Amino acid sequence: MLTKAEATELTRNEKIRIVKTDGGDMTSVAKEIMALVVAAHQGDSLRSVRLMKRILPEFKSNNSCFEAIDREQTPEPKEEIRETVYVG
Repeated sequence: MLTKAEATELTRNEKIRIVKTDGGDMTSVAKEIMALVVAAHQGDSLRSVRLMKRILPEFKSNNSCFEAIDREQTPEPKEEIRETVYVG
């Protein structure tokens, strides 16, 4: 996933690109992605979509029941995200 601020650079292989990141905190991003995985695993669609929007603000829920989230004025407060380990 890339944000608008990030770009890719071409390599000799047309299928491989180098990402120029915006310098975000990768530990924080990894924790938010894990929270997204947990929400999806639990079947919590609304929380999953909100987390996707927090991770990638450009994400829009076009033509779906989640479009209302796009219009929310205040983002869901950042909760403490604990690391979770799955076995099996």
